[in-house]
Amino acid sequence: MGQKLGHGFRRMHRPLPHRPPVELFMLGLHPLPRVPPMPFDARHAAHRVAVPRAGALPAGSMPSPCGWRPQDQFPADRRSRHRASTLAIRPAPGKDQCIPPAVGAMFSPRPDWRHALAHALHSTARIDIAPDDAPYVLDTLSAQRLLALDSSLRSLDWTATLPGPVWPVIPATTEGERDAQLFCLGTHGDGRLRERALRLARERDSGLTFALALIRCDDWVAPVRDTALETLRMRVRDAPETVFAHVDLILALRGRQRFDAGAWRDPIEPALLHPAHRALRWALLERCHGRSRLFACRLALQADTDRATELARRAVRDRDPVIARWALEALPASTAQDGDAVDSDVLSYAYLHASASVRAQALRLHVQRPDAAYATRVRETLLDASASVRSVARHAARGLGIDAHAIFRDALDRGEAPADRHAVLALAECADADDLDRLRPWLHHVNGEVRCAAVRGALRAGIENPIGLLREALAAPSGKVVKLALALGTTLPGFMTRETLAAGFAAATTDGNRLRLLEATRRIDRWSALECFMDCLDSTPHQDIVLHALRAWTGEVGARFTPLPDLRRNSLLARVDAIRKTHPQGPWAAVRHLLETG
Repeated sequence: MGQKLGHGFRRMHRPLPHRPPVELFMLGLHPLPRVPPMPFDARHAAHRVAVPRAGALPAGSMPSPCGWRPQDQFPADRRSRHRASTLAIRPAPGKDQCIPPAVGAMFSPRPDWRHALAHALHSTARIDIAPDDAPYVLDTLSAQRLLALDSSLRSLDWTATLPGPVWPVIPATTEGERDAQLFCLGTHGDGRLRERALRLARERDSGLTFALALIRCDDWVAPVRDTALETLRMRVRDAPETVFAHVDLILALRGRQRFDAGAWRDPIEPALLHPAHRALRWALLERCHGRSRLFACRLALQADTDRATELARRAVRDRDPVIARWALEALPASTAQDGDAVDSDVLSYAYLHASASVRAQALRLHVQRPDAAYATRVRETLLDASASVRSVARHAARGLGIDAHAIFRDALDRGEAPADRHAVLALAECADADDLDRLRPWLHHVNGEVRCAAVRGALRAGIENPIGLLREALAAPSGKVVKLALALGTTLPGFMTRETLAAGFAAATTDGNRLRLLEATRRIDRWSALECFMDCLDSTPHQDIVLHALRAWTGEVGARFTPLPDLRRNSLLARVDAIRKTHPQGPWAAVRHLLETG
């Protein structure tokens, strides 16, 4: 018996097993009204067990831990079920009942602002904290996390307790909690509550309420945005130094259309550029975040043009290369006229910067505006540790008629560190036959970068046995050297063979180099790679790495085709049978199948 549906299907009404209605409801098999799930993590309300209404229990009685009956919670008739779906689900009055904690957490009322804040802190900042301690964490959050917290709180469903014209009857216990409560209410999804929170924030002189006003200046509701802008102007008029304390949040909001058109034009930008706030502007140069320091440099350049040279000398020494390059690119136009020399102190600081990009930019600027020390700077930067700086210096040396190659050779002949090492790095790009004797002592250097440069220079100079040089490089402890030898070996006929890779594997000192050599077997034919694996198993104790590569080799069926003569097949089969006795854990059945069918 059933109801006929489309496409010939039937819906059969089968009797449900005899189970309590709560179990059927939890399994989704009981036609009970659906209760919308909590929009926040249930663990924050797991301790809030629903209790009967006031007067539901006799005086002096306690809820029974085992007297709760599902049929009292979920009535059987349809009208009662409909009423239960529209009202809060609670125990029937007059019953000594108690709801299990899991069910109580599901049907507990909406959380207050503390529980919502704790959940938002966990979801946005991965901070696990109790709801009572959550208000004291807001002052420590960064600007980006405050904006993320605003979005998270707005998406949650929580109870906002905010009366009309006065403060709540039961206010927060401490000043920090009051500011945190106002911040949370200012991020609520209801625009009327956000506007009311902003009006109450005018009476609170704290950084958290100022941050709330900044964030709400980008609100999508015009009345809320106007209220936030009015609140912000009042706070800036009373305490303009507060703007400088929230530079990180202002930078995070910059670029948003509503914020730039309103709050940035008035009152933030005028307050930042006011002549009376010069000390506060220059104090921003000591901020921790590089973006804030760059913003402070631009403000100082715009408002304090008479101190542009001082700003350039200070900014070029900043540890952030972005700020140092900005000082070289933007500030010289203000400190020197066209054709005049740039400030010598600015260039001196730039040549000593830890970032190679700053040193290269300083040399480019020096090329455009040379002075008496220009030629000396070019000779010094020819032996710089960075290839980008040496490249700019060689280009400048050609314009001055300086022989860069002679400077590199002279540095190697003198043997003064670290100039000799930098000369080896430079000779890798321009070595010739006369430099072979100078490069030979560096072919076995312990530093991988220096040895790579010596190997490249020796091959460029035309060393007599390049294959032997690269085979020695395969045994180097540095992964850079082994990787370079494998890359250069593909250009030399007769280097990439089974014997070369097996010998390099036996001489390798690290697992990383062994893996590189096993992966290089893809560059030789399929059966030579198999012979290389068996050679490595015979000569080294590193069986796990070789067997893993051998299993990967068996999975490459059809990826590489290589003809297999009968004589070679028989030889490989015999070797597989012999090595199978000493290494029984290998995939020899698959290997033998490939040999027989290959």
